[in-house]
Amino acid sequence: PEMLDKMMMDSLGFNTSSIHWDLVNTEEKIVTANLADGRKVTIYENGRFKMP
Repeated sequence: PEMLDKMMMDSLGFNTSSIHWDLVNTEEKIVTANLADGRKVTIYENGRFKMP
């Protein structure tokens, strides 16, 4: 859809925060993007953003 309503954003896990301390910090973590074509791509690992 062209516009996402609150219910759709909630179901997709949409984050509306302007500050993302949950992603950028020193804790060990892996962040994975779920792409529209079904692929999963690691975008952040071991404190660094990963480039494709």
